[in-house]
Amino acid sequence: LVVQESHLFYAPTSLKLEEAAAVPLAAQTSLQALRDIGQLKKGMRVLINGASGGVGTFAIGLSKIFEAHTTAVTSFRNTSLVSELGADEVIDYTKNDFTKMNQTFDIIFDCWGNKNFNIVQKNLTENGLYISTIPNSKNFLFSLKTSLSSKKGRVVLVKSKKEDLSFLKDVIDGGEL
Repeated sequence: LVVQESHLFYAPTSLKLEEAAAVPLAAQTSLQALRDIGQLKKGMRVLINGASGGVGTFAIGLSKIFEAHTTAVTSFRNTSLVSELGADEVIDYTKNDFTKMNQTFDIIFDCWGNKNFNIVQKNLTENGLYISTIPNSKNFLFSLKTSLSSKKGRVVLVKSKKEDLSFLKDVIDGGEL
């Protein structure tokens, strides 16, 4: 295996190596989406669609580290899990469609890929941001079309970074994530 040194960092010591293996892709995706693209800050309202998957569970924890109000969308089977992870509100998508609810969010982080910018834009605040993990032509087109709009659509394309892995190791080993 050949890899750039800048893409590597030590695994969190508080995790088994099998658990730590999820950190580079899933946790960095959430970190780069929320912190870097979304500029997530204290008090912002974030909705995580697909909150019980790998990227979504890290997104909940990172949202709490950045002191955001976090709404998790998942099925009834996983409502307890996302609550335990720190979600302030939980929406069971088998009972409620968040796009039909009268709530707005500063960031809608779509980890599942079943909603697109057109569907969620009314649920975004005036300067809200939709971030998708799905790198398809439709999402890239929304990213282009909304670049000059107040509400924006973006796609996260994760890149492994030593400094991100170091940050994640610290918050995992510190018990924050």
